[in-house]
Amino acid sequence: MMGVGKTYLGSRLATAFAVDFIDTDKIIENSESTTITQIFANQGEQYFRNLEYHTIKNILKSRGMVVAVGGGAYTFKRNREIIDGIGISVWLDAEPETIFRRISGEGNRPLLKGDNTLLKIRMLLEKRKNDYDKSVLRFQTDSGISTEDLVFRMKDQISTFAADKVQGRVVLKYEFKRVGVNLGPRSYNINIGHGLLDNASDFIKPLLPRAKTVIVTDRFVHDNHYPRLKENLEYQNIHCDSIVLDQGERTKSWKHLEYIVEQLLAKRIERNDPIIGFGGGVIGDITGFAAAITRRGVPFIQIPTTLLAQVDSSVGGKTSINSSQGKNLVGAIYQPSLVLSDLSVLDTLSKRDFIAGYGEVLKYSLLGDKDFYEWLDDHTDEIKKLDHETMGTIVKRSCEIKAYFVSNDEREHGIRAKLNLGHTFGHALETATGYSDTILHGEAIAIGYKLAFELSCMAGHCPREDVTRVSNHMNEMGMLEALKNLERNLPSTDDMIEIMKQDKKAQGGVLNFILVNGIGDSFVTNQVDMGMVREVLEENLP
Repeated sequence: MMGVGKTYLGSRLATAFAVDFIDTDKIIENSESTTITQIFANQGEQYFRNLEYHTIKNILKSRGMVVAVGGGAYTFKRNREIIDGIGISVWLDAEPETIFRRISGEGNRPLLKGDNTLLKIRMLLEKRKNDYDKSVLRFQTDSGISTEDLVFRMKDQISTFAADKVQGRVVLKYEFKRVGVNLGPRSYNINIGHGLLDNASDFIKPLLPRAKTVIVTDRFVHDNHYPRLKENLEYQNIHCDSIVLDQGERTKSWKHLEYIVEQLLAKRIERNDPIIGFGGGVIGDITGFAAAITRRGVPFIQIPTTLLAQVDSSVGGKTSINSSQGKNLVGAIYQPSLVLSDLSVLDTLSKRDFIAGYGEVLKYSLLGDKDFYEWLDDHTDEIKKLDHETMGTIVKRSCEIKAYFVSNDEREHGIRAKLNLGHTFGHALETATGYSDTILHGEAIAIGYKLAFELSCMAGHCPREDVTRVSNHMNEMGMLEALKNLERNLPSTDDMIEIMKQDKKAQGGVLNFILVNGIGDSFVTNQVDMGMVREVLEENLP
C-alpha cells in the first residue's frame, strides 16, 4: 500500500544486498514525462495499469535488484504471475492510521481524492487484502522495530527463500502452506508443512532480537522431537534452553505455571525474547499464559505437535490453566508471534490422540462448513491412514475456519463463540473426571457436540437425519469409544449440571449453548430448557 515505506525500506534493502533499487512508478513517470496523478487524470486508470504491467515485465527480465511496485500492481493476476515467477513477493503492511499519518498533506494520491481519506484507506486495504495475502513474505512496518532491525529481518528471510532457482523461478527449500490470522499489529502466520522442524530457524530467527530462546515442552516431545528442533536452531547459532513438564491436562495448574515463570526469570529472559511452546494443547496453553504474565508480556511462538493443537489450541491466542472450579477458568487472550505446524510429527501420535484431535477437525465442519463435512465424510479411509496430502488439507482448512472467526472476533464477544460447539458439555465431562486420562479433551468435545446435536434435535432445530449422519461418521472414525471410559467414572446428572453452570460462557447465571440447525449451521442461544439438557444427559451418557 501507499505510505508503508516501500521506497525508504526498499532502497535500504537494496543497499544491504548490494544491488540496484528500482521504483516502477518512477520509471513510468520518467517515460511519460508526467506524474502518476496526471496519468490517472488525463488517460485514466486502465491506461496506467497497462503501462505498469509492461514496465514490470521489462524490468524483471533482469536479475539482482529490489523492485518497488505501486500498491495496486499486485492485485492484478498477470502482474502476480510475473513477480512470483521470477522473484520473491514481499508485502509491506501497516495499519490504516499509520498510513494516513504518513501521507497526510500529500495531494498526489489519485485513489484518495476528496474527503474521508482514512475511510478510503481502510476500504482500499480491505479490498486488496486477499491479493496481498498471496505474497510470499509479509512484514509489518509500524511495529516499533527499528529500520535497521527490520531490514536485517527482511534480508535474512528473503535469503532463506531464495535458496535456488530453476528456469528463473524461485524454488523453496521445502514446501509449506500458510494461513494468516489478521489482527492488525498482532497479526501472524500459521505455517503448515512436512519437515518444518528441520527448518524451524528460517521462521524463528527473524523474530529473535538476540540469538537466545527458551523452549517449554513435555517429556514425550522432549525425547522424540526436541533434538531435531534444537539441532536446527543451534546450527544457526541460536542458543536454546528447555523447560520440561509432565504430560497431561493436570499440568495446566498454578504449580506448573509458577514453575515456568520462575524458570524463565532464572534463565534471564528479557521483554523482547520470544519463548517457544513446543508440544500439544496443554503445553501451548500454559506456555502462552506464562508468556502473557512474565515481565508483563514476552512474545511467544507455538510449535504444536498434536493434531488437536495444530488445528485448534495453537491458533487464536486463548491461553489458560485449569481451576478446581472448572476448565480454562484462569487465563488471558494473548496471541503468538508465529505458529509452526510440522505435519510429520503426527506420525508419532497414538491412535487415541489422533482421533481426539480429529474431534476438533470435525467440529469446524459441523459449526460452519457443510462442504468440509462432506469432504471429510468422503475421505475417511485417507484420514485414518494419515495420508500426507489429506492431512495437509485438513490442517489448513481447519486453521482457515478458526482464523476467520478469530480475525473477526478476537475476544469472543460475538461469532467466535460458535467455536465452542460441544464445549459446554465437553468441559463439564473433563472437570467431572478430574482432568484425567479417563477422557481426553478432543474426546470430550466430540461427545459434547454429539450431545449438542441431540439437544438441538430435541428442541426442534435440527433434523434427526443430520444427527444420525454425524453419529455414523463418528462411529466410523472410532470417536465414540471414549464413552466406555465414562461408565464407572461419571458423576450424577445433577453434579454435571452444577459443573456446567461454572462454564465461562455463562452470563447472569444463565448458560449459553451452541446449538445447530443442521450440519454446518450453528447458532448461540441462552434459551435452552434445562429439563431437556437433563434428558439428553441421561439418555446419551452411560
